[in-house]
Amino acid sequence: MIKTKILFSARDVAAAYEIKNFITFFSKKNYTINVVAMDPAYSILKKILSSVYRKKLIKLKILKSKNYKKNLFDFSDKLIKKTESNLIITGLSMNNIGIDEALIYQGKKKNILTFSIQDFPG
Repeated sequence: MIKTKILFSARDVAAAYEIKNFITFFSKKNYTINVVAMDPAYSILKKILSSVYRKKLIKLKILKSKNYKKNLFDFSDKLIKKTESNLIITGLSMNNIGIDEALIYQGKKKNILTFSIQDFPG
């Protein structure tokens, strides 16, 4: 049986709170969980996640530049490989391209099941 390894991502405040609920649910199922976030979601998750997942929280530190999109997609590709994720669950932020969109793109490219969570109102 293949162990489910979930990679969560969030960018905005609402997504951080939604993702936290999913992390709580899936942690009870004994799945491997990793979390990557951009601010402001990172700051929220750092405060509200249990200490076990706070230690696993990855802060995305890609600066806006002319290579931003390429760096973001390269980072997401490496992160999926490093975490050996076979399920990706992201928030759904609407402004520009961020970690959520990069993970969805890379997940689809690698035939990894991906979901995005739409919070209300959003």
